Amino acid sequence: MSAAICAAQEPDRLYADRANLASARRAAGLWAAELAGHPAAFDAAWKLARADYWLGEHASESERRAFLEGGIESGRRAVALQPNRPEGHFWIAANMGALAESFGIRAGLKYRKPVKDELETVLRLDPAFMRGSADRALGRWYFEVPRLFGGSTRRPRRICARR
Repeated sequence: MSAAICAAQEPDRLYADRANLASARRAAGLWAAELAGHPAAFDAAWKLARADYWLGEHASESERRAFLEGGIESGRRAVALQPNRPEGHFWIAANMGALAESFGIRAGLKYRKPVKDELETVLRLDPAFMRGSADRALGRWYFEVPRLFGGSTRRPRRICARR
């Protein structure tokens, strides 16, 4: 195997060991470096967004917001590179959703519509993406968001029923 192929697979191997926080951080750092050197690296962009989401859920409280905001930015870069692929849209929604759940009512209000829009985009592009994760996340969105702001305790059942 060539050195270039081994180097490209290294962050994937590190991310697979993400339970070890140092491995997850190293994978994110490698994808960030790849993206800095190759701004059109779609896979590096969405994988960095995914890693930032995971780190935002598992790193120290003082680091969470920065990881999640970085994940949104990386997801947006992925969408700018390939808007008809679901990966960037999904990880934008995941990072925004984590911010909304973790940082109070203002964050919740700020991200409620963009999260829904991104998840609906994933469903339009590839309903089976990550085994229907966008469908489940959208069901959760309807359940968690107050009715006044578009949520519904009945809508999640209808989403799941359409499969």
